[in-house]
Amino acid sequence: MRRFDEYQAFAVADPLFFDTLGRAPFDPDLQREMSELVGADGEVTESGVWAGCRAVAAPPLPEHGWKIHVSAVPEDAAVALRAVAAEFHRTPFHFKCLRSTRLVRLGAARWWPPGQIGKVVVIYTHSAEQCRELLARLAGPLADVRGPYVLTDRRYGKSGCLYYRYGEFISSGTVGADGTARSVLHGPDGRRWTDDRDPVYRRPPWVPELCDEEQADGSGSHVLHGYQVVRALHYGGAGGVYLARRVSDGREVVLKEARPHTAHAEDGSDAQQRLRREFEALQLLSGTGVAPEPLELFEEWEHLFLAEEFVDGMALVTFIGRSNPIAGNAVTEQGVAEYAKVVDTVVDGLREALAACHARDLVHGDVSLTNVVVDPETLRVRLIDFESVRSLSARQDQYPGTPGFAPAMPAQPTTADGRTSGDSAVADRATDGRAFDEYALAAVELAMLLPRNTLLALDPPALARSTRHVAALLRRPVDGLLHALGLPLDEAPEQRLDLPDAVARAVGFMEAVMTPEREDRPFPADPAVFRTNPWSVAHGAAGVLRAVHGITGRFPEPIRDWMVRAEPRLDRLPPGLCYGLAGVAWTLCDAGEPDWGAAVLDRALRTASGTAGGSGTATASGTTRATAAADALPADLATGSAGLGLACLALWRGIGETRHLHEAARIADGLVEAAEDAGQGLYWSDGTGRPPQIGYAHGSSGIALFLLYLHCATGDDRYLRVGRRALAHDLAQGVVQGDGMLSIPGRVGSAVYSPYWLRGSAGVGTALARYCALLPDEEPLHRALDGILRRGVGGVTITTGLYRGMAGPTNLALDCVRLLDRPDLREPAERSARAILSLAGRRPEGLAFPGESLLRYSTDFATGSAGIALVLDRLHRGSADFNYTLDELLPATGAGPVPAGAAAAAGTPGTPGTVGGRDA
Repeated sequence: MRRFDEYQAFAVADPLFFDTLGRAPFDPDLQREMSELVGADGEVTESGVWAGCRAVAAPPLPEHGWKIHVSAVPEDAAVALRAVAAEFHRTPFHFKCLRSTRLVRLGAARWWPPGQIGKVVVIYTHSAEQCRELLARLAGPLADVRGPYVLTDRRYGKSGCLYYRYGEFISSGTVGADGTARSVLHGPDGRRWTDDRDPVYRRPPWVPELCDEEQADGSGSHVLHGYQVVRALHYGGAGGVYLARRVSDGREVVLKEARPHTAHAEDGSDAQQRLRREFEALQLLSGTGVAPEPLELFEEWEHLFLAEEFVDGMALVTFIGRSNPIAGNAVTEQGVAEYAKVVDTVVDGLREALAACHARDLVHGDVSLTNVVVDPETLRVRLIDFESVRSLSARQDQYPGTPGFAPAMPAQPTTADGRTSGDSAVADRATDGRAFDEYALAAVELAMLLPRNTLLALDPPALARSTRHVAALLRRPVDGLLHALGLPLDEAPEQRLDLPDAVARAVGFMEAVMTPEREDRPFPADPAVFRTNPWSVAHGAAGVLRAVHGITGRFPEPIRDWMVRAEPRLDRLPPGLCYGLAGVAWTLCDAGEPDWGAAVLDRALRTASGTAGGSGTATASGTTRATAAADALPADLATGSAGLGLACLALWRGIGETRHLHEAARIADGLVEAAEDAGQGLYWSDGTGRPPQIGYAHGSSGIALFLLYLHCATGDDRYLRVGRRALAHDLAQGVVQGDGMLSIPGRVGSAVYSPYWLRGSAGVGTALARYCALLPDEEPLHRALDGILRRGVGGVTITTGLYRGMAGPTNLALDCVRLLDRPDLREPAERSARAILSLAGRRPEGLAFPGESLLRYSTDFATGSAGIALVLDRLHRGSADFNYTLDELLPATGAGPVPAGAAAAAGTPGTPGTVGGRDA
């Protein structure tokens, strides 16, 4: 799962759905001021969080060049904008600024991307000379402006707010295989350089340095004030947390870093001020044993550091994952009884630790699963991270906290920069510090059942229902806990599993919340829709169409109309299955549009071969340039060649054109040639230099399934042999637990195991089940599948989605029911369905499902309603798999007649080499 911070950024604009910050209803005060300042000399436009000014008298921008960033704290943002505008009238240039002072405040938050923190005004220059001149002229007017250090840039001289870097101005239109944009610069000699905006200063090798001065930013040394940094434990834009060793005696310590002018809180403090408070609190708690012992507070360069005792133990979030019997789908009477004692001991220990704080007039203020450390042997509890510490009588709603672990506060009027206005109607709320920490204590106890606390803000009734569902499995009374958290007591999971009603209401919700007027997101989805595209199977219109058409047989006109209008933007898609054109093509073909689907697949094949034509991409200067072809494809099924080949097989099966079978075979032959032998089986390198990925979406298992289907289509045993060896690679990475359960990691050498479809046992099991269906006498394969199924299906996890939630393992169980005649697996599938439905939101529009992070609802195929509804519908009807497989090609399923011409294209069944490529 991606960092929680990434989801927080998309949970600001809308209370129900993930959306971009640019759509948040903030007062656009800086945009208004920009328009007034530039007057007729500039054209002001709005794009997301930015207001852009195109200088009427300035020439068009080059594709890339030097840019200036002006950093500013919220109080100085307008001053900085005025200084830039004054210079704009002297020498016109293109520039942009954040639209709102509220965005400036958020732009220094902990969850803001580290490489983007501090960027308030961006100036685009035409040459190095112009950039140097502008920096020199702006230095005086901006001398008193303060701002965070811009980590991607170099600071100009002694300025506290001027920074510069070399980067992309006009989008190259390059799209990676995963659907995300790539900023690619082309040098004079044709060399490519990726402008990846990591939080470190970089420039292309062919570009000379802009200024000669040395930069003393303190980033080169790993010894800070006598402490040798060992590794980063956490890193963000406001600073990091590091494991270090004191040079003088070798003692392990923790260094907490605070960067200036970042992470502004409602009380006016920033990260450095709160780190000083934390040091003072730790001094007061010294000797109690409930907190780390403070060592010293020191400054290094411009950053503030707190050196403190390294608290040995396990973060509570990790401890829950390893000790809760639900987490391992191993709910036994003994396990439940033992875990009940663990919960009581940990909660009592945490209560005592908080009492020690309160006795010293301290409120911890951010008790959460990452700020509580447990000794797994003794169950001793200690508190860390006192960043939000304050006195018992302080206002309790003005400090950073963790969603789901702080009581909800009534909305309060705010000023333009987002700070509270001090309205007397709400001035006396939330002043009981003990009550604040006690609420967090109850939230921790709730999370020890299953950590779904972020659902508190979105859907309290759903959290109450799902808590009762989990509590019943753990045989734990929860009425008192629900009452302490203000959750409804009358919400309970449905006793009767009414699947047709649930599916109908889920489809109704998807159709009701569609936004066909939006180009960027026709259906509420995971935030990844904004980083990829609104078309895709995973997060876009194709995935929702797959669900609605698959369940109802309809191709709703609003979806069709949106697709027709959006067709010119297909050129921005990569060729692959889950995030690109191949998945769209397959979806359209199955939805009754074979010609449209075939045309999209042709586009995918052209894109994959690097011959796609470009439709043009809008640029900062108002010009356009052709969209570049996607980067070289990886081998995998989700984003690469195997998925494209599988789509070719699907269209051959659906339309009967032999050219699609030929394309599938050509792709398969390329995969056979590119395979690497690890000694335990075949794998395909992803080009990153990291150990190979494992699993269905990105590992050898998905490729193995494509080769299995191609064997079934052509009769060529070579594909079956290579596929077997590919599957063997992933199975060899699994670890057999004590009870025979086979756990699958996400990468070779990893000790992190997952039960999910995207990475983990459900995905490997998806391919393995088909091999078992084709090869019923292969006992090792069946034993491996039994190991995956032992505790891999029927369990309860935090989220519900198809790719990384409960729906994926549930669908695997249904695969085995249908393909392997395993009716015994229907019961665990029904258990999972009950767990999924306990999290459903009962909205007026229908049944809604929270996406990953549980912060907002999602309707997409990967994380939300579309994939879940299809699983529930399949459970009800006993139908074939919907998740882009071709089980009709398996002989045991009675595939029916082969499309006309297919036999000739395939050659003689069982004769290797008739399609081309090498035997393996």
